[in-house]
Amino acid sequence: MARKKNEYLERLASVPLFSGLEKDELNVVAGLGTEVPVSEGQKLTTEGGVAHEAFLVMSGTANCLRGGEEVATFGPGDFFGEMALISHGPRTATVTATSGMVVRAFDEGEFRRMLHDSPHVAVKILLATAERLLAAEGAPTN
Repeated sequence: MARKKNEYLERLASVPLFSGLEKDELNVVAGLGTEVPVSEGQKLTTEGGVAHEAFLVMSGTANCLRGGEEVATFGPGDFFGEMALISHGPRTATVTATSGMVVRAFDEGEFRRMLHDSPHVAVKILLATAERLLAAEGAPTN
């Protein structure tokens, strides 16, 4: 059991979002979320829908459509679904698996705990969110 946990911690530590975390922060993150297998073609979020979780891609790929146009592709290490949780608003895009995937789903409470208990992760998530918003709006970067 300890070996499996160590392997999982190493896997999480290799994800860019969690790289650089102290072991105690990594242990907090490892205790949150649920690993979920996803079939090719399965929708993970629907534009305009209600948000209940955010997702970390562990394996596989998905495309992200806004207004029917592809705006991003997600793969291992990418995080999505956080914007609606942060803003308490509707989903801003539809994300559909383009291959079989494994994602880690963080419900709203777990997501908030991760942000609160791991400031390094919170900063990375907020920076990625800001970059997505700027790219979506075609805003200047300065």
